[in-house]
Order: sequence, then structure tokens, then C-alpha cells
Amino acid sequence: MKCPLLSFLGGALVGAAIALLYAPETGNETRRKLHGMVAQGKQKMKDAVEEGYDKINEYKMTD
Repeated sequence: MKCPLLSFLGGALVGAAIALLYAPETGNETRRKLHGMVAQGKQKMKDAVEEGYDKINEYKMTD
């Protein structure tokens, strides 16, 4: 079974890539936006992993 979070993130990345390809901006502006999007994605992934670890630890403590 696929992880819904990974499916969502994959779809978001594909959508962002398509949007960037069709955006009427200069290369510098596009690279700056892409850098910001990657930084946000990395932070969201870190937050999701941390939340997962917290939930696992909570589960272990209840047993």
C-alpha cells in the first residue's frame, strides 16, 4: 500500500514543475522560486519525519 503523504508530495512536485515550465518569468526568477519551493519541501519532509518519530515513540510508551 502506498503512503498517502508520499503520493501527495509527489503530485505536488509534479504540479510545481509544470507550473514552472509554463511561468512567464526570467531564469533568475524561476531559479529563485524553485530554490524556495525546494527549501519548503525539505522543511515539510523534516516535520513529517519528526511527527512520525513522535507517534512511534508514543506508541512504544503505551505498550
